[in-house]
Amino acid sequence: MTGPIVIALGGNAIQRNNNERDAESQMRNVRLTAKYLAELIERDVDIVITHGNGPQVGDILLRNEISAKVVPPMPLDVCGAESQGMIGYWIQQALKNELERRGIKKPIATIVTQVLV
Repeated sequence: MTGPIVIALGGNAIQRNNNERDAESQMRNVRLTAKYLAELIERDVDIVITHGNGPQVGDILLRNEISAKVVPPMPLDVCGAESQGMIGYWIQQALKNELERRGIKKPIATIVTQVLV
């Protein structure tokens, strides 16, 4: 018996170019990826997904700077956690929806981790 396969999605796989900075474009890319992930699960492959967040955390920091006179900015580690939650939610939602579409009931969990910045 083998363990789960670890799949690493880069932040640039979610936001493929600078024109895809809006949430809908990134969610569309995640939904496309979820179809491939669901194929593995359909074949009884256990998976663990990890992801990057470079472009996304960069945009969060930019929003911090733009709104700093109105709302106090958050530190980098908190911005990283925010991006993890956002991307993890998108992946979890897209994969759950794709699995349900295929008639597969499987629990999915998102875990936010602490990172050294």
